[in-house]
Amino acid sequence: WLKGRAKNFLAGSGRISLQFSNLRVVKLLKLYLSKNCFEALEWLLDISPNVESLSIESPG
Repeated sequence: WLKGRAKNFLAGSGRISLQFSNLRVVKLLKLYLSKNCFEALEWLLDISPNVESLSIESPG
């Protein structure tokens, strides 16, 4: 669902991918990640070509 909406949004605005071109690090701390969160994270990484580090810490 989210990826479909995101792709439609990106088709209307090419500037979105430029906003994330300088994103280097993604750090998520103490989160419970649902399937939708993983899909959103996958989409974010798809539009962020320069990510060098991904860190996810879940509680527990």
